[in-house]
Amino acid sequence: MDDLESQDLLDKNDKPSYKRISDQIKMQQTQRFISKIYCSVITLFLVAGAVLIGSIFNDDYKKIAMAHQLITIVGCGLYVLVVLMLIICNGHDEIRIIILLVICFSIGSLISFVGALNLMNLSLSLEVAK
Repeated sequence: MDDLESQDLLDKNDKPSYKRISDQIKMQQTQRFISKIYCSVITLFLVAGAVLIGSIFNDDYKKIAMAHQLITIVGCGLYVLVVLMLIICNGHDEIRIIILLVICFSIGSLISFVGALNLMNLSLSLEVAK
């Protein structure tokens, strides 16, 4: 029992500390849960990137003034910044919560912007149809 982990799980009377063992099990379960959420949010972020690329190559947005330029400059810029943050901070487990928050904010921003452009496109096509 020379290793530090086994010494940490024993109390002063050399009896197993069940509270420490249960706390360690809870921490491992929480870490696994955060890792699963992290992987699912990363997957959602990649899907949002595919939607962003699809909306850039969509010719319908060229009817709306400056929409294509805004998608290209702001959307791609935001996406590249978040991807760089993911690459740089991937090894740090402590920063995962901040990365998740930034990804959720950027996904929400991209989805709302593309949704607003779709509504504008729909309203312009309805005006033309009149």
